[in-house]
Amino acid sequence: MKTNFIYSGLSQFLKNFTNLIILIIFAKIFTLGDFGVFSYALTIANLFVILFDYGYNYKLTKELAQNEDIYEVLIQKAFKVKVLLSVFGIILFFTFYFLGAWEEQYFYILFFLLLSSVFFSFANDLNIPFRIANKFHKETLNYLIYSCFLLITSICSVFIWGNVIMLSVAFLLSRFIFFIVSYFSVKSFIKLNLFGNFFKKTSLIKELKDGFPYALQIGTSVFMVSIDTIILERYGTVEEVGIYQAGIKILIASTFFISVIQNVLLPILAKEYKLNRSLFISWNKKYTKYCIILGLFAASFVFGFKGYLIQYLFTESFNELNYYMVGFALLIFLRYFALTFGLVLTISDNQDKRLKATITGNIVLIFFGLILIPKYHILGCIIASLIAHVVMYSMYFFYSKKELNYEK
Repeated sequence: MKTNFIYSGLSQFLKNFTNLIILIIFAKIFTLGDFGVFSYALTIANLFVILFDYGYNYKLTKELAQNEDIYEVLIQKAFKVKVLLSVFGIILFFTFYFLGAWEEQYFYILFFLLLSSVFFSFANDLNIPFRIANKFHKETLNYLIYSCFLLITSICSVFIWGNVIMLSVAFLLSRFIFFIVSYFSVKSFIKLNLFGNFFKKTSLIKELKDGFPYALQIGTSVFMVSIDTIILERYGTVEEVGIYQAGIKILIASTFFISVIQNVLLPILAKEYKLNRSLFISWNKKYTKYCIILGLFAASFVFGFKGYLIQYLFTESFNELNYYMVGFALLIFLRYFALTFGLVLTISDNQDKRLKATITGNIVLIFFGLILIPKYHILGCIIASLIAHVVMYSMYFFYSKKELNYEK
């Protein structure tokens, strides 16, 4: 089990940090404006991922774990639905473009990043059977190949062509390779033909209905880390978007351990919740303290060394970020603080309450974002985000406390 956690952590590291490292490197090479344009395009592409993925990362994991004898059927069904959703998403993209939703400078970058997101979503799902079969090392190997390919193609695209459009092409090429590698890797493990029975009649409406709760949870979470950037792009400059996204990258790096902690704590706490509720409460309190301490350390480190982080990770043109780092440090602490409260809701079958809190957080963020961002720009983004997170995590705390008190 310990080995699985190590490989799972490595996969998460390769999956998330490769993109982060590339963006930090190219923040030093591109102009602040180009960095802002690419970051904004990547944010929009991530929103489309909600449609492409449709929560299958969670839904397919659950279904495969409960039906190990029909891997091929479940994966084929998921693939068919996601192909149709991808086609719809691409049509939607062109519709938004012709309606003038974004400027000409974003079109090619967005289109290539959009296609790359499709292949990345497919590849992620193809690696799920390895987790079910406790073959985490195979998933890690696929992510390693992807990360190496992305680093090489990205560096070549910038130093040979030197523009953000070719960087988006590098993302597309690397993620397509990742999809191909994942397909043949899982095909060697189980009998799989993605296009088998592709045109066989399937209850698409039922499949979409079953997956909707998963899609909504993922969608609201992704939306919450994207909407403030979209509002800022409308009322600010691409340079401000670049500065704000640089802060977001530091936040993401500082909260990386949250996903690792979740992978470790979730099975432990879930087991104790079922077998021994009093021990579950005791362990939850203990790990809540650990998360708070880790959050304080991460936030203090980011704020205390903000000058060094900005200097070495970015360039002098990002120095304005210094003024906003206290806000990012508070967001980092809040994310660690609320970690176990969210886990309690998931473990205790109160996912609907967690979803309600996330939706409320999004509404609060949009409300205050539209009020504060047009006037205060980056500062408005941070204040609106802080208010939204405090409201959302307060609901997490209230619901989880009610659950724990009830168990007592």
